[in-house]
Amino acid sequence: MASDTAEYDFSCELKVNTRESSLRLTSAEKVKKWNGVHPRKAFLVVPDGFGTTDARLRINVCIYKSLSSGFSSSTGLF
Repeated sequence: MASDTAEYDFSCELKVNTRESSLRLTSAEKVKKWNGVHPRKAFLVVPDGFGTTDARLRINVCIYKSLSSGFSSSTGLF
């Protein structure tokens, strides 16, 4: 979800890894309101083989906020 103001202008990076390979989404379209339709731009689809043995999915999420002096970032693991 995002507004038109620069205050909410973020970019993101999502990454899913296994021992053999990885999937990455490095940008996404801003979505102001979910209407049940996927964005026309790229989104991350993760195959079943990327889950853990207990059926959990580990996704590295990094969100970047543009600042006047550069970029700020925050990273989390879900």
